[in-house]
Amino acid sequence: MEISWWKSIILGIIQGLAEFLPISSSGHLELFEHILGVEEVPRLFDVCLHIGTLLAVFIIFWKDIWSIIKQPKQKLTYMIIAATIPTVIIAVLLEALLPDTFSSAFLGYGFMITGILLYTMELISKNYAKKNLDDISWKDASLVGCVQGIATISGISRSGSTIAGGVFFGMDRKFLARFSFLMSIPAILGAFCWDVLKLILKGNDSQVSISWFSILLGMFAAFAVGFLAIKYMLHLIKNKSFKPFAIYTFILGFLVCLDKFVTHIIF
Repeated sequence: MEISWWKSIILGIIQGLAEFLPISSSGHLELFEHILGVEEVPRLFDVCLHIGTLLAVFIIFWKDIWSIIKQPKQKLTYMIIAATIPTVIIAVLLEALLPDTFSSAFLGYGFMITGILLYTMELISKNYAKKNLDDISWKDASLVGCVQGIATISGISRSGSTIAGGVFFGMDRKFLARFSFLMSIPAILGAFCWDVLKLILKGNDSQVSISWFSILLGMFAAFAVGFLAIKYMLHLIKNKSFKPFAIYTFILGFLVCLDKFVTHIIF
């Protein structure tokens, strides 16, 4: 079986959109792979989709990235490192000890957890302190990193959970708009490197093939849509409510569970 060019574009759009909106990219990719009848996506395609979303982050945040490169010994660098370390540890432990949480078996529950987190964040955010970069500690950044590690579970949104976690730990939403996306760079880069490593060690063990033309289309779609999604999220986190996303992900999670246990239309 071969993934057609239009399916690769759809998956690229889903990756770019859901990677940065608080709705879970891994969860939506898995859901749409089932809907499109492509349940074994080649690892090379996954790698290229990650490259597309990384390019979007690099272009939008190039000033912050260049500042860190020129002056690595600054607090923002240390806070990103403090967040990344627990993310890696938790992600590796979860994949080793609870592999089912990365499969469709947990998908519906993951979506509902995302919805609950986002809705709770909106209920309590006005009553919490407003820490900025000067105010946060290693502990604050590490706790958000722990949340990001848990968000590697299928259906749990990385962007949504880190923003919610930051609000729970007293961080200012405007600061979180920047910090959450900068945190995503090592997270997405780590996922990219992990996919490359598995590709080198195991090869492309999928029975599904895909042309380079389709791969490039999916990669461009992930980049273009990811770029727009980041721009929208930067506006959303400062000025808008996350409740629509909370309601959407919770209902989607309920429908996924209903389908898995009752209707079996997709799963």
